[in-house]
Amino acid sequence: MAHKPPVFIAPIVILTLLGAGGWLVERQRAANRSTLSGFFENQPSQIASKIGGRVLSIDAREGDAVKVGEPIVELDSATARAALDQQTASARQADARLSLIDAGSRQEDIVRQQEVVREAAAALQKAVAGPRPQEIAQARAHLAEAQAAYDRAVNGARPEELAQAKANARAAKDRLDAAVRGLTPSEIAQYKDRVDAARARNLVASKELERYRRLLAADAVTREQFDKVKADADAADAQEQEASDAYTKAVQGTPSEELREARHEYDAAAAALAILANGVRREDIDAAREHRNEAREALRLVLAGTRREDIDAAAAALKQAQATLKELVAGNRPQERDEAKATALAAHAAVRNAKINFDEHAIRAEMNGIIDRVFVAEGDVVSAGTPVARIDDPADIWIRVYVPESMLANVSAGAPASLKVDGIDAPLAAHVDRVASQGEFTPANLQTPDERGKQVFEVRLRLNRPDARVKPGMYATVRSLGSIRL
Repeated sequence: MAHKPPVFIAPIVILTLLGAGGWLVERQRAANRSTLSGFFENQPSQIASKIGGRVLSIDAREGDAVKVGEPIVELDSATARAALDQQTASARQADARLSLIDAGSRQEDIVRQQEVVREAAAALQKAVAGPRPQEIAQARAHLAEAQAAYDRAVNGARPEELAQAKANARAAKDRLDAAVRGLTPSEIAQYKDRVDAARARNLVASKELERYRRLLAADAVTREQFDKVKADADAADAQEQEASDAYTKAVQGTPSEELREARHEYDAAAAALAILANGVRREDIDAAREHRNEAREALRLVLAGTRREDIDAAAAALKQAQATLKELVAGNRPQERDEAKATALAAHAAVRNAKINFDEHAIRAEMNGIIDRVFVAEGDVVSAGTPVARIDDPADIWIRVYVPESMLANVSAGAPASLKVDGIDAPLAAHVDRVASQGEFTPANLQTPDERGKQVFEVRLRLNRPDARVKPGMYATVRSLGSIRL
């Protein structure tokens, strides 16, 4: 008969197995409770336009690395450039006016105004004294001349004037015919004879000059005698040249410019004769009558003397000229300089404002980073405040974990930490960036069901050195935190 084990052994084995299983479950739960994890986060920068405008160009694309101040988007700045140029010109004008005020009145301006004062004083004195006898005589002579011109216009030309005009026209016609016809053969022969005679005289004079030159070398004649013979030889040479030119001109005929001049002279003489023969036009008579009436009225005003209102006007002009001269001598008032200075300052402030507005058309990076997104395209019209791009800073990245209250005493800002990042084999060194001062309840996405309702504190961790392999959104597990090994 086989030996049976004691009946009490089975419950002991069962209890042992249950205890071991509970120990394993509790160990696993403790491990889960001690695990801190989270994902990397960052805060991208939204680059927006401070002004509105049309997108002219995109200077940075998605994925490009940019530095502070580098342009990302260019807006059309033609209008802003024109406004800046206008404000700059206004500032220069204000500076020039301030410089003129600081320089004061120029001496030539004072001298010129003194002359204006003298002229105004003379005009006033003349107005008070009335017309002089010679002015009255001049007005009478002017009226007599205007009356005579009117009488000639009404009565027409006198016989002797008409005869003179006819004679002038005939003489001009003869000169024109002679210019058109040219010289006769006999007249040309006469010019040829003059050339021969002048050449013969020049030859004799040249020989005489050579003889006197030899005599002068031998001291047989004086310098005065030689100079007289030389002058005669030069005159004979000039006469031969003049006769030769006249003969050449006679052979070639009348030059075109002389022919035109003769024709114009004849046309003018013929026109003058036609005017005298046909009589004066009605409008010329009316103009002569108007001129006579004006001269008559001028004489009447001279005889009547200066009016009171003219004297008052002359006195006012003198007073104004004297006041202007006084201002030039005294220079500008302090208030005028203060006004000009304020205007110049305002103009330069407007230039700075226009420059700022112009510079805003180049939307630039406010931080170093990587272009994550560009929200606009060339040709788009954006308004002020519209985001045009988003920039990520690879160095500005962190992980957020929630530490139970029981572990918080071992965690402080600056404490070292070690992170195991998904996809990266070696742990990465980190440190505590900040510890929340207020507790909160366990977030459901990070803690086990047993820990729900327990108070935790947010702890932000940063890598000691930026790592290009770590991107926002990657998960990591905390291996150590301060003195705590997890």
